[in-house]
Parts: sequence; C-alpha cells; structure tokens
Amino acid sequence: MNAPILAINGLEIEIQKKTRPVSPVRGVSFSVGKGEAVCLVGESGSGKTVSALAVMGLLPHPPFRVKSGSIFFEGVELTSLRRREISRMRGRRMSMVFQEPMTALNPVFTIGYQIKEGIAAHERLSSGQLHGRALEMLGQVGMPEPEYGLKAYPHELSGGLRQRAMLAIALAARPVFLIADEPTTSLDVSLQARILKLLSNLRSERGLALLVITHNLGIVAQVAQRVVIMYAGKIVEDAPVLDIFDAPLHPYTRGLLESIPYSAGQGGVECSEKCRLRSIPGNIPPLDAIPRGCPFQDRCREAMDVCRTVDPVDINVGKSRIVACHLYGSL
Repeated sequence: MNAPILAINGLEIEIQKKTRPVSPVRGVSFSVGKGEAVCLVGESGSGKTVSALAVMGLLPHPPFRVKSGSIFFEGVELTSLRRREISRMRGRRMSMVFQEPMTALNPVFTIGYQIKEGIAAHERLSSGQLHGRALEMLGQVGMPEPEYGLKAYPHELSGGLRQRAMLAIALAARPVFLIADEPTTSLDVSLQARILKLLSNLRSERGLALLVITHNLGIVAQVAQRVVIMYAGKIVEDAPVLDIFDAPLHPYTRGLLESIPYSAGQGGVECSEKCRLRSIPGNIPPLDAIPRGCPFQDRCREAMDVCRTVDPVDINVGKSRIVACHLYGSL
C-alpha cells in the first residue's frame, strides 16, 4: 500500500450562521497515497468541494472554520499553518483545478500571463524561461496551438481548451498532488474522454497523486484506483474501485450504481428487470435538518429502527475497505 501523501482524520468543518452553526463536513477521514488516483463521489451538497477547499486552505473564514480533526500533507499538519505558510505550498506541492474554468480564470489576463504568474510565485526564472515553461505546459496538456493559447484570453477559448489551460496553470510549478473538482463538467463526451486520459497519463508519467471530485460514476471507472463515497458530510464507503463496482456494500453506493446504465455482462450491478434504471428517492437533507442516526435513513430501502437513533460507525470489511452502515454491524 502506498504511503499517504494526504491523510485526513476526523475532519469537521463548521459554518457560522445567525441562528446556530451547521456542519457540511462531519468526521471525515480518508487518505490519498503517493501516485494514487482517488475519486471522492457523492451528490451535490455532500461536502466534497468543502473538504477539498479545506485541504487547499481556501475556505473563506468567516463563515467557515475547521472545528476539529487534522489534515496531514507530506507529514505537515495543514490546519495549524498560517495563511502565508500554506500559500507557499499551493501550486508548488499541491494544486487544484476548479469546477468552472470560466469563473476560475481571470478574464482580463491572457492564459500565458496566468501560467507564468503561478510559476514566478515559486521559482526565480528569467522572462525567457517563464515563456518556455508556459509553452511547455500548454503542450503537455494537449493545447493544439500552444503559442496561440499563451496569447489568448479565457473567453477566446472553448470549454475544453479552458479546462486544459486550467490544468496547465495548476501543474506549472510541478506539484506532486492535484485536486480536480468536477474536471469534465459541461464538456461533451469526446472532450471528457480526452481530459480523463490526460489526467491518467499525468499520474502514470509523473507519479502525480490525484483526488478527483465527481458525481459521475463513469469518470470513476476511467481514472480511479480507489473510491470514497460521501453523503451528507460523512464518508459512507471507502474501497478499491473494482470492489465498488463489483460488490457495493452501502445502500447509497448501490443506489448510485443502480441509477446509471450498464450493458449486461459488463460488470457493475447486474442488469435486471429489463435494465430499468432506479432513482434514489428524495434529496440530501439540508444542513440544518440532518436527522439523528444515519443521514441516509429517509431515502434507504433497507433502513432499520436502529438507523433512526444511532449514527453508524466505520466498519472494516476485509483489509482494504470501510463501510459505515448498520447492516454490517455484526462483522
């Protein structure tokens, strides 16, 4: 097993509100090994992006604050660092690609300027060296015309090219860990495939550790080695990717898999009832109305009386997977 480059332990994040504080992330624990690709999966509102922003030290304070728990990156406890200290690590050791490049990119500066700015924050290079590195990065992420890409403004590029520009900026200072938040949102199928292949190639060629945030299980199947399933601010299952698709344990994980199409005999949940898809009824509970006990209880077809009153704990199933569900309380 890879030594973790990122280890999150018991993380709880609180949002200060006028009435009472709420917690979008509650006791989250998971890790990412060196050179490993982990997918953090869940519906919108699960707490995925908030967890990632906490790792990057980008949570706006106030109203957010890390109430408890720890985030270790390369052995350094990030929650105890000052803003200046963690900003030195961003870009150089860890980086993040945000969900919507059109809002993440600065519209008044060229792509080349934004790549060079990130490099110059961490390395002393001449203008010629900066230009060469920026050109090299655009080439690495598959920009068709790197010279044009350097001079272009974000609005002059298509969605796929903006996503590649974001990757170039994130990787320009050669970090060892990358968070990609919904990296293929709003892209067509062919562009999705190219971006996912690019991420996989970067991991295999550079040993880059990846944390990919998504609600799309098709992405998971293409890039992940391990999958962390998140629901209402908590981790409900953590397992190798093949185990998730071949034998999902948590009812929420099974519900996610049953809501996507599979061809019979191609793995995943068995195609039955004439391949009719099932949806998960209801929605994630609001932060100020999370029920006592299991947060998934109102949407779960297998809920028991104990689910209404007792919060499930993490249960080790074998050597490499964890599930938080009362169905496995006797294991």
